[in-house]
Amino acid sequence: MLDAAALRPNMRFRLLWRPWGASRETIGNWVRERGLRNVEIIDGRVEDMPSEYRSAHVTVAPFTRMDRCKPMTNSLIESLACGRPILCTPEVGLARSVEESRAGVVVRAVGDDIAEGLDRLRADWATYSTASRSLAERSFSLEQFVKGYRRIYYEVLRYQLKSSLCL
Repeated sequence: MLDAAALRPNMRFRLLWRPWGASRETIGNWVRERGLRNVEIIDGRVEDMPSEYRSAHVTVAPFTRMDRCKPMTNSLIESLACGRPILCTPEVGLARSVEESRAGVVVRAVGDDIAEGLDRLRADWATYSTASRSLAERSFSLEQFVKGYRRIYYEVLRYQLKSSLCL
């Protein structure tokens, strides 16, 4: 991300930093050492995330390892619901859906690729924004959530019924 910020000094990067882990100081030092005036770090929990999404154009998830992140990160689903496209790496669980629906772009986690991905999103932002909201409505609505759980419970009940009949 910081390499992309250095390549795109005209873009603003806002990092929402959660209050756990020990990397905050390191990241702050890197931002200062590079003289990145376009990077802002917000410390702590954010009370009004919809406001944060409204003030942003894109949500970036440059994950590099699946074993260190959630496959369906709430912040990405929330971003889509707010009509904000996603720039993510292939390691993100939503990557295929994002790419297929044009709700964002999928790039490698390197500065040049992230910067170019941001350029692509900026060039056709309205289309990506509309596709983002559509993907959220289609895949993550309350109706879809309930259908998914209903399907799981039916499978469990069917398994239990089969197991009891075999006894």
